[in-house]
Amino acid sequence: MAARQGSRSIRTRSMRSLVPTSLQTRPALPARRCRPGSRPCSPPALPPPLRALDLSSCQLTGARLRRLLDSPVAAGLEGLDVSENHLGSDGFYALAGGELPALRRLSAVQTNPGLVGAIALGAAAYLPRLAALGLGGNALGPDVAPVIGAMPLDAIRVLDLRDNRLGD
Repeated sequence: MAARQGSRSIRTRSMRSLVPTSLQTRPALPARRCRPGSRPCSPPALPPPLRALDLSSCQLTGARLRRLLDSPVAAGLEGLDVSENHLGSDGFYALAGGELPALRRLSAVQTNPGLVGAIALGAAAYLPRLAALGLGGNALGPDVAPVIGAMPLDAIRVLDLRDNRLGD
């Protein structure tokens, strides 16, 4: 047991040496105080859930987007903007597979989904609940027009398809 304690102190000292001296000498934060005679203090409340997330122009990839959408942060999102990232079809597979029960607005302008990405997005469980979908500036060709036409956009109010080559 003494050996363990000795190794702990060595480990603690070595970890402490990684912390800059200026941070080691800062005073500790004051303890949270409650009113005398009241119930024990409860931990601080968690911040409200994130409702909108703008990740436009963040050099986001499909793999990074998948990790984000798998995190608890994404569960309450009502609006997500991933515009101006080179997501490609991998990113749209991540978008389509994301558990986004509250999502109502998705902006994926200039993200290069291509035909395969558009097909993947068409299978997203949240698509019928979207009120706004932005797919502008993706150079989507006439082969994608029927895919978009077949998407279950039951609640859609705003559909941005500008700057594409969908044809007549």
